[in-house]
Amino acid sequence: MKIYIPTLAELRKIEVHDNGEPMVSLNELEPLIVCYSKMEDMFPFTGKQIFVRATVRDKLLAMQKELTAFNPKMKLLIYYGYRHPQIQALYFQEIGNKIKKEGEDPVLFEERVNLFIAHPSVAGHPTGGAIDASIVLNDEELDMGCKIFDFDQPNKIVTFSDEISEAQLANRILLLNLFQRAGFAPFYGEWWHFSYGDREWAIQFHSPHACYGQIDFDLYPNGSKQRNSKGILTTSTAFH
Repeated sequence: MKIYIPTLAELRKIEVHDNGEPMVSLNELEPLIVCYSKMEDMFPFTGKQIFVRATVRDKLLAMQKELTAFNPKMKLLIYYGYRHPQIQALYFQEIGNKIKKEGEDPVLFEERVNLFIAHPSVAGHPTGGAIDASIVLNDEELDMGCKIFDFDQPNKIVTFSDEISEAQLANRILLLNLFQRAGFAPFYGEWWHFSYGDREWAIQFHSPHACYGQIDFDLYPNGSKQRNSKGILTTSTAFH
């Protein structure tokens, strides 16, 4: 299947008109939707809560109703929502340092790194519009062929990997179709990543502009949550 992944150059051309929509916590939706709030990189900013824009929250609720109608024992599993811009920038730098080639053209280098971790200038997670998700059945995650954030298996994490079984692909397509029907744009480089309202969404849905811009969302601006020497915790590996 032919898939389309926007380039960094294309994403940068998209204008952003933030609609000012508020951020809301997904943890308030439990147990209807399962929130795996263990991404320690966001603890200093939001504690153990996962935040998204209000429309994203409403769409997830509608998706859960659709999923329940399909199978009453299925639930959405949310791993990640909003990511602070500082964390996004740090991830991009860390991944870039790992894969940098001597003498590589800077423009090509940024494009290449952007396939692993979205460039801070265009990333969807810092807008509150991006979601990393899966599905659970009877409290067990569906077999997607590899675990979420399994970057040690780069050929398996792409949505239509040819290294997974038909049953595993069917589970991925179930997740993909669910999000696409709700108006989310998939990132085909990671089977779990979907976004609404950001630049990637604007390109895939032919919107004249993105409706969510990146924001500095911090429940603890005075640093009341302990932070390391860099100001944030960085033990998570939730990229893009």
